[in-house]
Amino acid sequence: MTYVHHVPGRLRIRSEGVKRDPSQKALKEWLESLEGIERVDVSPVTGSVLIRYCVGAIDGSRLPAMMRDRGWIAAPAARPTVKHRSNGVRRALTKMVARHLAEIVIERCLVALVAAVL
Repeated sequence: MTYVHHVPGRLRIRSEGVKRDPSQKALKEWLESLEGIERVDVSPVTGSVLIRYCVGAIDGSRLPAMMRDRGWIAAPAARPTVKHRSNGVRRALTKMVARHLAEIVIERCLVALVAAVL
């Protein structure tokens, strides 16, 4: 799986293919050889490649495709279509909290009513 975070001038790519890969030095050297690349940091532990570049000199949005073309990273996987059950859990939790708050309000109203009668 490949993760990409991009803001102009800074691109981070995380890929399993970069983890513990002995050719990381070659990846770093290749990226740094491109015109407009200012700095490249490669982490073998996280599989992260952080690229800082000059916005006017190179199109940062093309860098992931260039890396894929050279075999450094895999194509991004399609987003999973797994349905999460978090909506049902959230709904049940909201219902439970609302019920508990209603019990507290009713109890305080009853205590105030009894105190007013006495």
